Parts: sequence; structure tokens; C-alpha cells
Amino acid sequence: MKLHSWRVALVSLALASCGGQEGPVGDARPGDLTDVAEHPGAITEVAESVEDSTPVETTEVGQVDAQEPELPFTVTLACEAASDCKNPCGSAECIGGRCKVTPWPGKCFVAGQETGTCYATGQGDCLVCNPDLAQDHLVPFALALGFDGPLTKVVVEDLSSGGIVWQVSTARAHGGSSSLYFGDPTKKNYSNGKRVSAAARLPPVQLPGGKAPALRFFLFLDTEETPGYDRFFVLGHAPGEADTELFSSDELGGSTQGRFLPVTVDLSAFAGRTVHLSLVFDSIDEGMNSFEGAYVDDLRVTTGCCEASSDCDDSDPCSDDQCEDGECKYSRRSGCCVFDQDCSDDDPCTKDQCPVPGGACEASLVPGCCHDAGDCDDNDDCTEDLCPGYGAQCVHRPLCCKVASDCNVNDPCLKASCEEGRCKYSDTCCHSDQECDDKDPCTIDGCDAGACVHYPASIPGCCFPTVWEEGFDSGLGGFELDPPVGGIGWTVVSSRTQSGAGALYYGDPALGIFNAGADNSGSAVSLKVLLPVGIDLVFSFWLWMDVEGDWWSTESDMAVYLVSEGQEYKLWSKGWSEPQKKWTQKQIDITAFGGREVYFRFD
Repeated sequence: MKLHSWRVALVSLALASCGGQEGPVGDARPGDLTDVAEHPGAITEVAESVEDSTPVETTEVGQVDAQEPELPFTVTLACEAASDCKNPCGSAECIGGRCKVTPWPGKCFVAGQETGTCYATGQGDCLVCNPDLAQDHLVPFALALGFDGPLTKVVVEDLSSGGIVWQVSTARAHGGSSSLYFGDPTKKNYSNGKRVSAAARLPPVQLPGGKAPALRFFLFLDTEETPGYDRFFVLGHAPGEADTELFSSDELGGSTQGRFLPVTVDLSAFAGRTVHLSLVFDSIDEGMNSFEGAYVDDLRVTTGCCEASSDCDDSDPCSDDQCEDGECKYSRRSGCCVFDQDCSDDDPCTKDQCPVPGGACEASLVPGCCHDAGDCDDNDDCTEDLCPGYGAQCVHRPLCCKVASDCNVNDPCLKASCEEGRCKYSDTCCHSDQECDDKDPCTIDGCDAGACVHYPASIPGCCFPTVWEEGFDSGLGGFELDPPVGGIGWTVVSSRTQSGAGALYYGDPALGIFNAGADNSGSAVSLKVLLPVGIDLVFSFWLWMDVEGDWWSTESDMAVYLVSEGQEYKLWSKGWSEPQKKWTQKQIDITAFGGREVYFRFD
């Protein structure tokens, strides 16, 4: 854009008026998430159940040729011939008078001194048969997923029809070569201009009773760190029950600080029952989604049982794991940390961090930070040493002077003078809403960043004129601008205005152009405005521009946003038929934002 000027006013249209169920894994269930039934085709099965395959047509020695008995099934290991070793679990040989059984897929065979027992997947009292991990002994893992190949036993659902879901990725892994990733693998983020949300449904798991089962996995998380947004969470339910949230990334502050960290989710509430677990990511909105996303690896559902202490490894570097009387016991080492949050000492004057998972907390003093004025003494009789508040930075205010400039302080609220060799200060800013009372019942009075503000009150009998306006006739009027690059950026000019003495301009004010042969951009941000409720509100501005106007050109994009409560809403953007080289007025209805504090951004 060669010349791009803005004149901004917020006006009210009411100026003339006063006053004022249970199913297979992957079935949708009621809850806070989007009902998949509202989005036909949203369910994408990326895995097929692996069926137990037991050969029955072969005549291999040691194989059962009659109807299989119910498992678990115990057989005697003493033998004279292979025919003595028939079992429903696998092929068998008689070697040295003892049966040797090789289990088929989906089966485990545990040999004792005199007998051996055949189990199907998932069977066992507390230690269970998990052929993916071992077939010759039972393990304390009811489910184990490493995500080092195509997804198996997992169903992925696109909950918001946003187009970004869970998949296997080789970009990061805790163990092996890949992990389960939520995001766009080509862009390494989850930003596509939409709300994106997806679930990875794990197969149902039968948990033993009377123990402390848990879900354990390693998590790498890089998301918006605003609480309540870009959430990774774990849901669980038993048959016939609704989902319960068992864990969320809000507990981690939205980030694992650039590394995989262990996560343990207590499943004791489901002991003795079947549990259906889901890993869910939900961006909540369409903005600020240019973070990498979430990776999950080395997932285990532990039964809480053990034969040796190695069965109890919870991958938590700060816990001592012991197997006592067949049950895992955990104790946490004092002073050990995994996250920076583990190290908080509630002192704002220290920077607390965990250098490595499993290490000891470290705390360093924040330079210049104070709890009270005693922390700020610089032993200089010519300074007044102040601590503005608990955890604030010390202030050393000059006391001795010859001229007023000797009393300069880095505080725009203080007006200084030099009187008889001593600095005198007067405070020109407000520090509380009470100081700003204008005695007008039709205004809401407040102190914002040291300046009194007065907003229209939505009270019967009060009329609403212009809520806020800025004509740039006396400078920026509270707008904050990105710094110019190569002389190109936002500034206030008087060379072209719609009315008054000034206008907000993007470009090079000396040359009257914005294109210097390289890409450039910038933002102008208004001060905050509290919008009244109960009336119609219209945001309006005057626009003059000379830019590429062809429908196919994207070299000169412009847009105006309203930002409220951390979310941004596009109010206007340049269209291909936008009028050129003349002032035109834009008006946008913003009544829906009444009662909110907002600000406006021009890009």
C-alpha cells in the first residue's frame, strides 16, 4: 500500500435513546466433546483388531484336535511322548521327559515345576498375559503400546471435523523410532484456521480388583500456555458410565519444556472393572495454534501387581519403586524434581527451576527484586530506596540535586523539581479506581495503567454518546505500534487526513510508499476499551488506500481485529474490489461484545 491511513471511532447506534452408551471402542458418547453423530464420516478407523489365530486344521504333534477347552487351562509337564503334551495353547515337544510348549499368537504359556498354564490375551489374576511383551510369563501390563509401527488396537476420531488428528510420527520418540502425534506432520503444528480436536480411543482393558492400576506414558507437549486452551487430556469410563476427565495438560502449564516427561494417571476408580480410555487433544478455538502439538510414547496400563521390583518401574525419576508382597509400592525422594513447577518456593524474588528430570531444584535470586524497602538499601544518602511491592523491582529515587534534570526517574507518573538542593516529586497518576470518581452517575470510573478512564454506565436515564474515539490529531492517542523496519511501518502523519490534523499511516512517510523490495508488516494496537451492555455498538473507521487491488493479488493484505479475553476476531479484511484512492467508511456491528474489555489491532 502506498498510502494507507486510518481514522478510528467507536460509536453507538442508540444515541437517541436513554436507559436501557456403551458400544465398541470408538463409539461416540455424550459429554463435553462434539458429538460425532453430528458429523457423519468423522470417525476414521486407523486400526483393525488383531484376532487370535489358533491353527486347527494342522496335525502338528502336540496340538489339540478336539474342541478347545476354556482358558486358562493347566497341563502336566511330565511326558514320555509328544502326544502327552497336547494343549490348547501352542505346539509342543517332549524333550527329556518334559513338555516344551511354544505358544501361538495371542496366547501365553507359563511353565512351573510340574505343571504349565495356558492363558489367552488379558487373562490372569493380577499379572496378565500380554503376548506383545512376553509369551512365557505373565506381566503387570494389561496394555502396552509403543507406536513403532502402524497403529493397532486404536481408533482415531476427528471430533471437530477440523482435519487434524492423531497419527504415528517419526519426528520425535521417547523409545523406539516413533510416537503417537497430534498435529500436522508436514507443518509441525496444528494451525489450519479451524478449531481442531481429535481422540485416540484405546482398546478396553480389564483391570484387577483390590490393587492400584495406573495409566503411564511419556508426553512431549508444546502448546499455547493459556489455561483452558489447547488442552491434552485423558478420559476414562466403565461400561454404562459417562466419560470422566482423569488428567489434563493444564497441570503442566501447557508445556513439557522441550522434552518427554513421564505422566502417571491413577485408575484405582476402575479397579475390578473394564475401563475405556481416550487420549484427546482440543485446541478449543482456531487461534494461536502454531505450536508443535502433542506426542505420546511408551504407553502402559499397569495392574499394580509385581513379581520383582523391575515390574514396578513407573518411569518417574523421582520415585523409588519396590515390589512388596506382590504389590508395587512407591515413595518419592525428597528434594527431587521433574518439572519446574515442582520447585516453586512461592518467593517472587527467586527463579526456581528443575535442571533435569530426577535432579534437585535450583533457585537463583532475581536481580533487583525486593520484598520490602530493606532489600533496596544502596548505602547512598542521595537516594530514596523504595520497594513498590512484594516481588517488585527496587526503585532508587534521587534526593540530591542542583537542577531539576538531576531528579529524573524512570517513572512517567512522577513530576520532579529541584528545590534548595533537594528533589521534590509529585505523582500525576492514579493508583486506584476510587481516585478517579468524577461524581457522574452515568459513568463507570476506573484507573487503567495510571490514567483515569470513564466508561458509560448502562443505567436507566443515562444516554450513550460515542463510547471511544481516536482521530490521531494529537499523536497516537494510546496506540502502540510495532517498530518500523527499513523506514516502513505505522506512524501518524498530517499529509493526508479525512478530518482533523492527523491520520494513522502505514508505509514510508518520507517516500510515500510501502514497498521497498522486501516483505514487510506491522501492527497498530489500541488501548483497551470497556464496552457497555444493553445497547447497539458499531465500530467504524475511515480508510484511504492505494494498494494492489486485483482479485488474484495477495501482496498487500490488510485486516482489523477485535481482541477480547485472549481471543481475536477478524472484523474486516481487504477485498479484491476495495475502493482505491478515496476515503471510505467501514462500519462493523460489535454489539455481541457488550460488557467485555476489548482492544483493536490493525495489521
